[in-house]
Amino acid sequence: VPVVVAAIAAVGAVPSSVSNRIAQVFGIRGMNMTVDAACASSFVAIDVACNALMAGDANIAIAGGVDLGTNPPIYVGFCRVDGLSTQGMSNPFDDTADGLVIGEGVGMVVLKRLEDAIANGDNIRSVIRGIGSSSDGAGQAIYAPSAKGRSEALHNALNHAEMEHSKVQFIEAHATSTIVGDANEYDAISMVYGKGRKNPKPLQLGSVKQQIGHLKAAAGVAGLLKAVLAMEKA
Repeated sequence: VPVVVAAIAAVGAVPSSVSNRIAQVFGIRGMNMTVDAACASSFVAIDVACNALMAGDANIAIAGGVDLGTNPPIYVGFCRVDGLSTQGMSNPFDDTADGLVIGEGVGMVVLKRLEDAIANGDNIRSVIRGIGSSSDGAGQAIYAPSAKGRSEALHNALNHAEMEHSKVQFIEAHATSTIVGDANEYDAISMVYGKGRKNPKPLQLGSVKQQIGHLKAAAGVAGLLKAVLAMEKA
């Protein structure tokens, strides 16, 4: 028995096997994978799921992010790059912002092709029109993203969704409350959505990190869920 328990524990300690264990417990026989793209992990997982649906490789997908058990080395790492808030407050896009606050959480979404969800009479909470991605390439540093790299992702999302930038009224930003990160993200948003904007309504910016902190691998899906709930209340 100890040998069997040790073997199971060893498998469970490997992050890449998490999705497989979940599929085993719930009897899910479709494709499963664990995605690691740092703070973009949950969004990349949702992107992969959407592509599988559009390609006809799946009829339903569960995607999201998990970040639990924050350990001391995580805090030490962020401290070394002056990333943590000294006041213990997350204040995105605010003059008082001085760093991020680490949080933990789990968020999942159930995805279907829109026509299938309508045909099945599902409770449709939101529709994903497009997803865009990019990177900085030879940028300054991992913790110092560039406005140019961010703006390319925003452009790609708009093009994928076939949507005019002036029709967007609300943006749920990454906005970690770091001075460099927030400034670059604000510049990117201004570059894409501010130029020639015809919509008389002001563009609203928000970040769920002000309420729950930075969930790292689950940050993207947390922002998505907040945006969906915000639209339902609008």
